[in-house]
Amino acid sequence: MHSLSTYSIRCCNPGLPVKERYYALDKIGQNDLFKILETFIKSNTGSLSKNKELKQTYSFSDITFDNKNRKIYGFFNVGNFGIANEIIDSDTNKTVFTKTVNCSDVIKHYFQFHLPVGYDEGFCIFYIYRGNGIKTLFYDAFEPMFKSATTFTLQMKPLGYDKAFQEWAKANVKELKVNKFSSVPDPADIPRYKGHIEGEAILKPGGKLTSFGIFSNFNKKGTDENALVEYLSGFGSQVKAVVKVGNKKRTFSVGVNESNPVCQIEFDDNDVAISDGMPAFDSIHKFANDIIKEYVDNLYKSPKKASP
Repeated sequence: MHSLSTYSIRCCNPGLPVKERYYALDKIGQNDLFKILETFIKSNTGSLSKNKELKQTYSFSDITFDNKNRKIYGFFNVGNFGIANEIIDSDTNKTVFTKTVNCSDVIKHYFQFHLPVGYDEGFCIFYIYRGNGIKTLFYDAFEPMFKSATTFTLQMKPLGYDKAFQEWAKANVKELKVNKFSSVPDPADIPRYKGHIEGEAILKPGGKLTSFGIFSNFNKKGTDENALVEYLSGFGSQVKAVVKVGNKKRTFSVGVNESNPVCQIEFDDNDVAISDGMPAFDSIHKFANDIIKEYVDNLYKSPKKASP
């Protein structure tokens, strides 16, 4: 239900040779991506904007601009409109509100940008609720301002597991979960199955096996692990891999998009405090910062980049 997705963010001049076309994010000509983002977010704080094509509304709130550490974080408030329906009290079965086509049901999505000085690649984290992300809406809203300020191309691409989480990528998968599991004729038909079946099926390696394999193999075509994901995907809405490194345990979605996998880090109330069904800010912010530390350790080992 709750997860974080991760993306790289870069500025590209397609007219230059490949090795020269990416700019340090704080020196895009006379511009700094941090400042362009700051201007965009401030212009959409306290007022509601609308994307008519996507039928979504958006605004920002509770924003922190951390100039020293080059971080921007807060809430991207996203709503959907365009369908009239009724809001029902799940306990009484009574209609409590009639939603018109212009009503927008808003969810507060946590986000964070990390844009280090001197590097041509930053990254951002977006909160996902029930598999519904916000990256496309954000990009469509921000890209015109970026293009106007720089004339260059803004790239926001999913960060793959291997690049972002090298330590986790090499670890063994100790458990698999399948959301919205629809039962099969015989549970024994599931390869390497040992566990119980509910709304979410939890699978653990059986027999003498101690794991389902190396995590990096689960999104790699041609591996037994990827074949297992494909098989399990036919019985539910999403397959998740539970990976353990030392005393730390983390859950990742696998098989989301094999051609360009979005790195989705799952969490529940054991990882992040949940209040009224949504993550509490301080708790999800701490969880995101722990993830960011791993990114910093893995992504910023190479020398800083001088802009063309």
